[in-house]
Amino acid sequence: MEEDEKPPIDSFAMAKFANNVDFGVGALGTNVVWMYDDLAKKGQYKKVEDETPDDSLDDDSAGYESYDSSYKAPQQALRAATRGRKAAVKGRNSVGSGQSNYHQAGPPLKMVSERARLVQLAQMDGKLSSWNKPFVDPYVPPKDLYIYWGSSSAKGTVASQLTGGAGRASSAQRVRQVLHFGTFFGNHYGDDVTGHGHFLGSLEGQQFEAMSLECCSTLIVPPMENDLPLYGDNSGMAHRIRTFVSNGNNLVLTGGDYSSLVFLNKYFHYEVKKEVMDNGPFERLSENDLPKDLKGMFKDVVPTLPQEGLSVTSVRKSSLPAGTKVIYQTPKTTPMFQTTYCQARRKKDDCKIARAAGKSCLVDVTSANECAALDKKGQTCSCGRILYIGYDFVGHHSSTIGTGLWDDTLRAAAAVPKAGKPGPGKLD
Repeated sequence: MEEDEKPPIDSFAMAKFANNVDFGVGALGTNVVWMYDDLAKKGQYKKVEDETPDDSLDDDSAGYESYDSSYKAPQQALRAATRGRKAAVKGRNSVGSGQSNYHQAGPPLKMVSERARLVQLAQMDGKLSSWNKPFVDPYVPPKDLYIYWGSSSAKGTVASQLTGGAGRASSAQRVRQVLHFGTFFGNHYGDDVTGHGHFLGSLEGQQFEAMSLECCSTLIVPPMENDLPLYGDNSGMAHRIRTFVSNGNNLVLTGGDYSSLVFLNKYFHYEVKKEVMDNGPFERLSENDLPKDLKGMFKDVVPTLPQEGLSVTSVRKSSLPAGTKVIYQTPKTTPMFQTTYCQARRKKDDCKIARAAGKSCLVDVTSANECAALDKKGQTCSCGRILYIGYDFVGHHSSTIGTGLWDDTLRAAAAVPKAGKPGPGKLD
């Protein structure tokens, strides 16, 4: 791609650019695509001609002071040039031979528009950013990634409130920020307009029903402290939650409070037990000991992760389901693991009896090996993956949007390959 060529709005290059344009102390994020046509109208790397009155920059001078120091140089130069132009004009008017003095001050300076200022804010080391230039943090979420955004997603967890008090950003917000997730539409976040990342507002809608019947997607569920879904074990919703995983999809639960473990135990029939006050630190398994399907994802993630106050909710390794793969651990606990969940369809006659009793035709299977054996015998069976990350992602993000040691674990989990194959799932 030529340097000045405009990439398609739904391309990886556009998503990468959008996720790395800062505006002041906040982040434009993927909203920059809404300005895409304007920014690229005359070429991303060409000067934008004057479209504002001469004094427009003076009105914004106070706002410039709040910008990050890394952007001050081009702003100060622009203001200095503006003052120079005004001084030249003033001198011209005062001596009456303005044309001569005006030319002595140099050629006329083109004023910049609001769009040009946004381009200037994308400057790095005095050079305009390129669509293809490596960014400080070029992460873009996968297109098959979803985040559960329930009614409590904007609220903090107990752990974050104890360590940061009221008003602290929620765990879900920090998870969203780490994943460069979503587009801001004025009063809410919605699906990323580049197609990289989607929100799931409810487990009860048609969207999740459709997701549960096919492969392959990853659903990240931050703590659901204030709206933990409570359904009967034989209800259609409980069936849908289990079927989503067993049809080959990935479910990623993050920590910070006990609700994620309640969800895990209630709907997947586990008995995973929380460890009270685990001080860590947590050591990653060596590359040779990492499970084959996780090795590529986690081999470059930091080898040691810390506890941060109450931000990490770890579990006892002795309570994990059979076949669980630990990723980080202490001698007795783990804050991060992956387990495989499988379901098989009952035989035809057994299914009729189960349905008559108000139960599901699907039953839990203890391991992927057993599932494969049943499948060979003609009894439909399928598996998916559940990953648990016990960190709330609030600790190091308490007051600023930054990066932390735990961030790469979430991104690695989002990239874990699916157990199934794309298309309709085996179970319904």
